[in-house]
Amino acid sequence: TGTSNLVDKTSLKIYPNPTNGFITIEAPENAAGAKLVEVMDISGRIVYTGAIKGFVQQIDLSLLKAGIYHIKIQTPDQLYQQKIIVR
Repeated sequence: TGTSNLVDKTSLKIYPNPTNGFITIEAPENAAGAKLVEVMDISGRIVYTGAIKGFVQQIDLSLLKAGIYHIKIQTPDQLYQQKIIVR
């Protein structure tokens, strides 16, 4: 039992995955408020942090080395996590 609810994976979209650098994040219209974004490498080190203020935003990950990363998006009342691959 945590304080956050996991977001339904079908309600938030992150694409393309795998990516060559830029990813697009689409949040559902009912996901009100700012959304904090963190991207972590395989060791858990945060390599990107930012915020989404609207419902669609593009993020540049082109400076990251090729590999597997975890993206975490936190809304005021929900948490979404997904694995992404940077080529």
